[in-house]
Amino acid sequence: MSSQEIGSYKSIKLIKSKKVNELIEQRYLTDEDLQIVIHNAETTGYKLYQEGNNRFLTRSAKYLPVIYAEYTPTDDGYEVHSAYGHRSIII
Repeated sequence: MSSQEIGSYKSIKLIKSKKVNELIEQRYLTDEDLQIVIHNAETTGYKLYQEGNNRFLTRSAKYLPVIYAEYTPTDDGYEVHSAYGHRSIII
């Protein structure tokens, strides 16, 4: 990852409820993991839109573990609704 990409993903502001924050911690995910995944989705368009919920679902495409994030862009940042990951490789 280039220094320009690092700086840009770190500017992603995450908004999480206490419940979501606890869930993410239990799943051993970090804010940086989520910032990278959301930054990638927003810059590449690699995301699914959940009509009716105004939410997006995306996943990391390049690195292990594979991390999924469900989020909504807001005026103040990105509200994270859920996130999970796995280390499986499909061959």
